[in-house]
Amino acid sequence: MVCIVDVESLGGGNKRSFRYDHYPEVERIQTKNGATFARKKDQEWMRSDDWAETGSKVSAKKSDELDSLVQYPFVALDDKITTHDQTQGAVVVRLLKREAIEDTERLYYEEGREKQTGFDYPQFVFSKAKTEPDEKALLLGWAGIMRTGSERIHVNMTYSFLFRVNVQESTTGATASPSPSTEEPASPTAPGAVAAEDLHGQDAQIVADNLNYSREFYSGVHFVAIASLPSSFAYDRYPDDGAERFRCDDGTFARKHPGQPWVKSNDWGWTGVPVEKATAQKLEGWIKLVHAAFDVTPANIKLADKSEADGRVQWTFTAPSQDSKGSSTELVFDKPTYDSNQNALLHGFTAPLRLQDDKVVPGSSSDRVKFSFGYLVSIEGGDELSESAWEDMQQPKAGTSPSAAELKIGLTPNDAQGYVNRGDARAQYGDLAGAVADFRRALELDPKSVPAPRLESAYHISGIGRFERGAYDAAIADFSHAIELKPSDQDLYNDRGVAKWNNGDKEGAIADYNQAIELEPQNANAYNKRGELKRSQGDLDDAIADFTAAIGLDPKLAIAYKNRGDTKQAKGDNTGANLDLKRARELESGTTATESPTPIPVVTLPAPEKGKVYGFQDLLLHGKDLAGKVVQVEVLPKAGHETDLHDGRYCITLYDPKRVFGFVYCTKEGLQKMGFEDGTASKNQLIYLFMKKDKLTGTVFYTAVGTRFETGNDGNCTYSW
Repeated sequence: MVCIVDVESLGGGNKRSFRYDHYPEVERIQTKNGATFARKKDQEWMRSDDWAETGSKVSAKKSDELDSLVQYPFVALDDKITTHDQTQGAVVVRLLKREAIEDTERLYYEEGREKQTGFDYPQFVFSKAKTEPDEKALLLGWAGIMRTGSERIHVNMTYSFLFRVNVQESTTGATASPSPSTEEPASPTAPGAVAAEDLHGQDAQIVADNLNYSREFYSGVHFVAIASLPSSFAYDRYPDDGAERFRCDDGTFARKHPGQPWVKSNDWGWTGVPVEKATAQKLEGWIKLVHAAFDVTPANIKLADKSEADGRVQWTFTAPSQDSKGSSTELVFDKPTYDSNQNALLHGFTAPLRLQDDKVVPGSSSDRVKFSFGYLVSIEGGDELSESAWEDMQQPKAGTSPSAAELKIGLTPNDAQGYVNRGDARAQYGDLAGAVADFRRALELDPKSVPAPRLESAYHISGIGRFERGAYDAAIADFSHAIELKPSDQDLYNDRGVAKWNNGDKEGAIADYNQAIELEPQNANAYNKRGELKRSQGDLDDAIADFTAAIGLDPKLAIAYKNRGDTKQAKGDNTGANLDLKRARELESGTTATESPTPIPVVTLPAPEKGKVYGFQDLLLHGKDLAGKVVQVEVLPKAGHETDLHDGRYCITLYDPKRVFGFVYCTKEGLQKMGFEDGTASKNQLIYLFMKKDKLTGTVFYTAVGTRFETGNDGNCTYSW
């Protein structure tokens, strides 16, 4: 939305004018003197010429002024309140005139009273196509009197809008202009019916393109296949040559990587009993049948049905068997109704297939296979969400989704913007590797189509995911691509250093830590990790120097004390080692010996974000944007178990309005103050979390800091329970 606002005081004074732009995720104000301000959704105003990508924060006074300017364009858009005045009577809206302008019509309304006076009542101007009803008119202008405090002002506003279109040039020869048709227009497609123009003459190619899309997508996520024929089994596969698992009537079988021997195992192949040759052959055969579902594209396949149910749109394609004794092949693609991407994932497959000499060949009607497919998405803390739960979290607000009739299944994009759009969709569903591939295709078509920050972020997050799955070579490659795009980011060097160390390249890891420290000399974690590497190479003196540097930068970094203590012990300095190890235990347990001469300073944090109580979904989806901030959340009035992994802290449940729950760890003191420990609390509580980004992994995690805060003279806050 674009709104031009002119404001003039009725008491005299200068006129004020500004332009207001409002996108769903960012807004901008441009004043008459050329100053430009912008802010992203739920963030602060900045003086910025690039939509708040860069810029400087404005003062609190200026922020309040900009907030007041933003209110003007929405006055006319707010629902009108019907009131009654004893002198003027009730509010009455009158149509003043209609004005035809080419193929459009303007409607002029006045919001007056039953008993009009000489008051300057608000007037609205709407515009619509002549063929549309009045209810379809868009607001074009508003003028009227407003009051700001004791000042009365006249406000005039003009509205317009911008929207994105994809333009595709045609190189075919010119054709004669068609004559107007005298035929009756086609009837609208009935719900659930198939519109012929959706897939006219392209069914086989559309199926082939969407099978390829599905194959690429599922290769980048935790893929799941459920079989009901020829046998009942569930097959899980992690990406980047990760672990595989079968669950069937004969038990659970797994292996840590493809190509390794299968074992009967309940821990993804880490332990278990090797299987017999016949069992291994059966499992390998099932994998071949699953893969075959993504390689079968009969030439005579046709769209048989399009339907909608439970918030999803489904397309079913069928092909008759080439064998008179065979049965038909059926492929089912579907996606959420809010997903406007023209590619859809394969979710169902039924066909006559069988194994012959370790190869998949067409079968008879008795050789049917029937699979359903899906995926899981990794979230913070190593947990995974099911496909349906993940898509529920992406569900936009009501009224923003296209209708099922508008959704189509189509070909793979052939333009840069199409690949960008699909890359965004794939990233949204956790397929970072697929998103990166699409962004790179877009860059080949148009080097300016993908903003560098978006591509860098995709590489970075993809690398973190691959590192967590143990695919170190792929993670290093992703981090390296990200560094090419953003060589000044010390976090990228930290992350690549960790990956190189885990991959056995200690010298390469030290080089990356050196670069991270050069870019950010205050990085205590980088010093600590470099010290660990030097210690592993036998360089104990340099390792102690790095641990000491880390402690100097962060006196509460317990792992640095422990590492220095262990290293001193290896050198025979038992007295120094005992002091360091004792201090490490104190920091890990949250207690300090009474004889300690230096008290632990109170750590102050930023003031909390205003005006919003965050849900678990917000923390999950927008954690990177919230890094370094304090947010308020709601927790349920009960405590989970005490966990040995978190030094006596207790697990409490984060509330989310969409019933997607997460957890946060809380101290025993916090538990007691909220009444959670003895079960006396009966209502949800509001607490504050500090969002912190781990410098080594890039992961944003949160920690509970209290239920109240006090603001100091420097603007920072001290939090307590």
